[in-house]
Amino acid sequence: MRTANKISIVLPTFNEEENVQVLYKKLTEIISELKIPEKEIIYVDDGSTDRTVEVIKELADKDRDVKFIRLSTRVGHQISCFAGIHASSGDIVVSMDSDLQHPPELIPELYRKWQEGNEIVNTIRKDTMKISFFKKLFSRTFYKVINRISALDITPNTADFRLLSRLVVNDLLTYEDRDLFIRGIISNLAYKKTYVEYVAHARVHGKSKYDFRQNLKFGFMGIFYFSELPLKLSAYASVFCFLFIIGFIIYEIVEYATGGTSQPGYITLVLLINIYAMIILFILAIIGIYINKIYHQTKNRPVFYIAEKKNLSP
Repeated sequence: MRTANKISIVLPTFNEEENVQVLYKKLTEIISELKIPEKEIIYVDDGSTDRTVEVIKELADKDRDVKFIRLSTRVGHQISCFAGIHASSGDIVVSMDSDLQHPPELIPELYRKWQEGNEIVNTIRKDTMKISFFKKLFSRTFYKVINRISALDITPNTADFRLLSRLVVNDLLTYEDRDLFIRGIISNLAYKKTYVEYVAHARVHGKSKYDFRQNLKFGFMGIFYFSELPLKLSAYASVFCFLFIIGFIIYEIVEYATGGTSQPGYITLVLLINIYAMIILFILAIIGIYINKIYHQTKNRPVFYIAEKKNLSP
């Protein structure tokens, strides 16, 4: 059974001043039980406005294994996580949220699954009564849609709490996409993988950073990142519009030939113009989203900028 010489824990943070030290204490206790010779706990701050940065720096001053990255601009959870993985050097890398809802007690189980030969150990959040009905509905709908319209096969309720081997990390770091959807990338990599279920802890301090708007943005990012169906829908909409107009013309001809009393035409004309305009705008909106992503990607700018770091090599 293989063993790791070093473990890296990646923790994206945003306004988690009350959770930083609590999580650090739990992680150090759990990692010490694994008897892995080396460790590093990497906090990646994504523009916190409370004392999160100060608290992390205090920990980093006392413990060289605590490493800190402060990003210069808000980039969101996915790229913050990617920045931490990029800075990691462990044989195994565990990424998890810093709000204590991802249970650190699960790390030994993730490690055991890696020792058994799995290169990717994902976690699946079990539904509880504490999760709102709308969040459950959104989650179920998202996974059904993205699995249906793309080549992905993402297990529902998969979390961004996972263990990756260095082999997988090296592959992940080759991606230079500005709109990273790590969950989708990981599911697409052909490594041996397994899953561990968990029940999310109740949030003790602070409030969730993922409201409905953030969840919706995350969902659309995954769909547009891994599927071309929206572009194909544009073509389908155009065909539908064309067939509708042809059908309407045939109807008017038959109505006239049979001596029917056709309406003067004003309402029909307005209706057709509005339907046609709606479809055109829909098509342009979808194409615009893809062009915008191409535009930002071709700028070839760094995915993230580091404003400050501590206990990391230059």
